Amino acid sequence: MFDDECACIAKILSVQDKLIYAIVPTYLDDFVIPLINNHRCVEKIYTYQPSEDQGPTYCIREYPKICGSGLSIDLLMNQITEDMNSVMKRPSRWSRSKTMLNQLCYQTKEPKTSLSIKDAFKVDLNNIHIFILFLDLSQPFRLSHSAINIKEFYYIEQCTQSINNSGLPDIFLIVSIRKFYDIRALAELDPVHAIYVVTDIKSNDQFETMSIHLKLSGIFGINEDLLDQLITDICFYRQIQRHLPTMNAFKLEPNILHKLSDHQIEFLCVQLFSGILPQLPMQLLTSSSNTQDNVRLLADIIQANVEIKNLFKDFNISALASSVTALKDISQQIESLVKTNNQFPDTVYRAQIVSKRDMEMLQQNSNNILALQTFIFASRSFQSIADICRRAVDKQLTVVLFELKLSKNMSVAALNLDTIVFSLGTIFRLVSTGVDPSGVWRPQLEPADGTMECIKNQLQIEIGGQLTWLTFGNYLTALKRVDAAKRYYDYILLVLPSDHPSFAFIYDNLTLVYLEITNDNKALELLKKASKFDTTSLPKPVKHTKLLVTNFFCPTSSSTDKAAIFKKIAENKYYEGDKKAALEYYRQVLHASIVSD
Repeated sequence: MFDDECACIAKILSVQDKLIYAIVPTYLDDFVIPLINNHRCVEKIYTYQPSEDQGPTYCIREYPKICGSGLSIDLLMNQITEDMNSVMKRPSRWSRSKTMLNQLCYQTKEPKTSLSIKDAFKVDLNNIHIFILFLDLSQPFRLSHSAINIKEFYYIEQCTQSINNSGLPDIFLIVSIRKFYDIRALAELDPVHAIYVVTDIKSNDQFETMSIHLKLSGIFGINEDLLDQLITDICFYRQIQRHLPTMNAFKLEPNILHKLSDHQIEFLCVQLFSGILPQLPMQLLTSSSNTQDNVRLLADIIQANVEIKNLFKDFNISALASSVTALKDISQQIESLVKTNNQFPDTVYRAQIVSKRDMEMLQQNSNNILALQTFIFASRSFQSIADICRRAVDKQLTVVLFELKLSKNMSVAALNLDTIVFSLGTIFRLVSTGVDPSGVWRPQLEPADGTMECIKNQLQIEIGGQLTWLTFGNYLTALKRVDAAKRYYDYILLVLPSDHPSFAFIYDNLTLVYLEITNDNKALELLKKASKFDTTSLPKPVKHTKLLVTNFFCPTSSSTDKAAIFKKIAENKYYEGDKKAALEYYRQVLHASIVSD
């Protein structure tokens, strides 16, 4: 109890290892609540109305941690007791269910639609590993599957050594026993993802002893029950891997092209792609209905996020064609729903399963740029997301609770009363990452408005050309994604009509791509195709001081510096020892230079 609001605020902000349930009188709420609401240890806030005449204030609408108000301190204390008991309650074993999967994907405790969890069991099972440990030399069942790796063991030491030496990230371990064994050492092995005990032990005391292991998915006496639970857990695991957003951190610094990791290149590819998406041409399709169906839109975004995740891993024409169509349609629907941010609280929340790499990245990149390279779902309800996170922690999932600050410039759309979605390409700055007393990590993110433009400007300076849908392939080439660049331009050639004026520019840019991989013959072939188009009305070529990349100031103004291209081919021929061909190309350099003058 405090009679000094400043002392109360100071005490709350000093707490780092306990959950705080705060009761604030309504006549102080506009002073106290804004200062304590974002503290990671504050679990819930209750407002106390000393008088019936004083109604609830704006704070109830503005701050999601406010979960109740009342005229009686005693009634509020009863509510706090119930809320604390619900947080402290822990399951005896995990249950990674379809419900949990849908809550994580849709960012709400009660999703209106659901994913098909069983679909995940049908394809690509080679990375699933099941170890079976038969103790007491009994073998009451056999498991086999043509696509899943299954190994059998008869000694704990042998099984333990194999797990430690496997180098596998996640192992599903089945232990068959006829008498009690302490399996604690097995449960503590990092590669073990889940443990299943098959036994005919009848003692409740021994059941309770085994049930304390956090990785225990179940104790089974019937093999069919084991198989059902195993399939459910494998499907959950695979769906989470499928829907886990690609998360990348990026440090803005000079000469970035020379310091990029593979993850940072992936970050740039997705961000640059999202920037040109609105202008990308696509195949003509029958126009869809303009009727807004937000439930359907939610499901479409979930599927689109999977496509985005794999787009630059398997970049081909068919995948690009379907992705562009879907992503443009979704982006347009989101834009039609975008409203000013004064209708949202200043902070929204997101629960997300993270990999070990992601967690390390969050812990090591304070003040750097962070991108969740999808359409980002979030919730207005802190309590809903906090509950989802705690249930995930109870189920031995590594989860974070993102606190996302909003800004007026952000493109944010409300899909329902609880769920909002950020446009593709939204990036944040990682302010801090800490763990709250309940074991949930809480990264705090703030808007990084304008940061991507700074990155694009640096890339433009280093590459030598402005980003448009016509030059995107050049950026991919500069980022060492040459195959993706070729397929991108092949896609553009496929969807544009044969008389489109941009064909000359596309062939020019493809020439640059093939020169980058020293395929001079193909480069010349494309250059000849480009020369057949009438480009007399286009501006003269610009000089390039960096990479050989065309400078586009708009999607319909480009010309390749042919003299520079011939010079590069001549140099390649010279280094190959073909001096005669080199001399011929140098003559063409001279001719092209005279013509351009």
